[in-house]
Amino acid sequence: MYENVSSHIEHLAGQLRQALAAEDWAKIRQLDEDVRQRFALWEQSAKTMDPAQTDMLRESIQCLVVLYRQAVDACDMHREHLRHELQGVQPNRNGVQVNRLV
Repeated sequence: MYENVSSHIEHLAGQLRQALAAEDWAKIRQLDEDVRQRFALWEQSAKTMDPAQTDMLRESIQCLVVLYRQAVDACDMHREHLRHELQGVQPNRNGVQVNRLV
């Protein structure tokens, strides 16, 4: 049981790393939904594992938590970048409107 759960977590983590590197926000969202759906199953699986396997599962999930933190940081940076772009576009748009009035 642990091997299946662990390998699935590792597979999701690898996909999440690739999506983060590519800034593939749609894929990140899809992976997030998958992780959230499966988390309850992993939690149930942990109840049937011996303590050593549970500890290893906890470590695997902790790796996902680290990736989630990276995803949040990447989203924050992307949002900030977009905010700066929009701030640069807004004055230009206002200038065009003023020129039309003149």
